[in-house]
Amino acid sequence: MFRTRLRLVLAFALCALPATLQAHDLVLPFVDEAAQSPGFATYREELIAAIAARDAEAVADMAAPEVKLSFGGDYGRQDLLDRLHRASTEETNGTARTYWTELEDVLALGGTFDASGGFTAPYFFTAPLPEDADPFAIWFVTQDDTPIYDSPSKSADIIDQLEAGTVLELGYDDYDAPVRWVRRADGREGYVRATHMRSLLDYRAIFEEIDGNWQMTIFVAGD
Repeated sequence: MFRTRLRLVLAFALCALPATLQAHDLVLPFVDEAAQSPGFATYREELIAAIAARDAEAVADMAAPEVKLSFGGDYGRQDLLDRLHRASTEETNGTARTYWTELEDVLALGGTFDASGGFTAPYFFTAPLPEDADPFAIWFVTQDDTPIYDSPSKSADIIDQLEAGTVLELGYDDYDAPVRWVRRADGREGYVRATHMRSLLDYRAIFEEIDGNWQMTIFVAGD
């Protein structure tokens, strides 16, 4: 079932983005359409700068008043502000992955405009999926020269390297493992470090121009 679903996803993705086949892998090249709108490009640069400065108030001001932050009813600038303040405390205490780093990662992964003029990041989230596809199983390589191993052990041998944008199928049994089993588009299997992959349903952001001002209207993860 996983293989059937993955093949359907890959077929649809090929229609959505310019893909190149390298050694039978499906690769969705990096896409960033921000420059098509100078106003949005400037807004995004300012947002990235505010995030880098850990300026919670500035980031919240650049979001929509009712910005959606989850599928469970969390929304609004104050909620976003609270999350960012907690993340700052976590970073002070030595936590590596925080709400701040999630924002940074999303904005570093390009994006595309939709027909209504909104901008979605990361770029690969806009690839259309068939109704019966399992989006939880679809992951993307985020770094060039990512090693793929023959086993999850520390002594595993590297059997190949993957380029950024390679589409992978992830097994549910390995969903939380630091090194995870994956299947490539042509059926070859291996193991990849979780830090070198990103789920289709990881955090993503949507930006819209409202009354002449760009705002982040959605920042969510999951489905």
